[in-house]
Amino acid sequence: MAIEGIKTSLLGYADLPLNGAEVVYVVQGGESKQTSIAATRGLRGELRDFLINAGQEINQRGSVSIPAGSFAYTLDQYLVTNDTNQTVVVTRENQSPGSVLVPGNPRYKMRLSFAVAATTGAVRIAQRIKDVYSLQGLNASARAYFTAPTGSEILACEIVQNFGTTGSPSSEVVTPAALLDVETIFDASTQERKAQYTVPTISGKVLGTDNNDYIELAWVLTPRQSGNYEVSRMSFVEGDASAETDPASIRLNELSLCQEYYFQYDGNFFATTHSGTNQMCEFSYPVTMRDNPALSYSISSGAFVADYSTKYGMIIYLAGAGSAISALEASAEL
Repeated sequence: MAIEGIKTSLLGYADLPLNGAEVVYVVQGGESKQTSIAATRGLRGELRDFLINAGQEINQRGSVSIPAGSFAYTLDQYLVTNDTNQTVVVTRENQSPGSVLVPGNPRYKMRLSFAVAATTGAVRIAQRIKDVYSLQGLNASARAYFTAPTGSEILACEIVQNFGTTGSPSSEVVTPAALLDVETIFDASTQERKAQYTVPTISGKVLGTDNNDYIELAWVLTPRQSGNYEVSRMSFVEGDASAETDPASIRLNELSLCQEYYFQYDGNFFATTHSGTNQMCEFSYPVTMRDNPALSYSISSGAFVADYSTKYGMIIYLAGAGSAISALEASAEL
């Protein structure tokens, strides 16, 4: 059964219409303002920050343990790649109460914890921003705030322009920061790290046909001690923001922006009678997802028959009265 027409939100996010005219509400200068999703991508408008969930408020997946040589999405929408020789555990933690070292006084930070000191490799904290056209040929600034064990371990920052898959797309382009003001994870005088870029033009590049090209910002850490490495308040904006106090943009409906890429429903979802002994679980996603997502779920009762998923919603057919699913995940990550 086709479900392209399933667009009705079940969770009440009326402030993010699903008809293409997406609207978000943002906080800048202490005032709530309405703007377009295009502006949240930094194309034009009041919101410049290309990163989603800059303050780590959204944490649909929870804590994650990443073995050596593996990667995982965590703290929507951050992709953590562990190329060290030790396991790292990624969690969301509260900032120390009363701390004013990070602009905006954010509540949360991302913690990367090593029980055993790594001796090789690096950890990469990245976010992929849909549309490789973003920022091409322009100057851009990245910023983040780090704490770490005392030491001189190296910190780097880079961007990646990826041209997608299928067809004959061009090879991705990796560009190190033209300027990084502090090149160590720890610095006794400041938590702040500022990076500057001239983003290469994509003139002459070939895009894949899967519509999954992106530009990625990545902070690259080389941890060599056991203990906690922490980062907060990340941002990535057009222009030279080095003189600005805080270029990060925090939206009131950050969850809706995250759910464009990933959605999770933890409870039981009971099927209704479809025909004969077949049961049907039908669900509309809170927002239109970036692409048709991959589904993951557990069958609490009943037997699998078939499932169908589009970027608007999903249908799962089960056999047996009282059928139900749980632990539903829909992922359209880049």
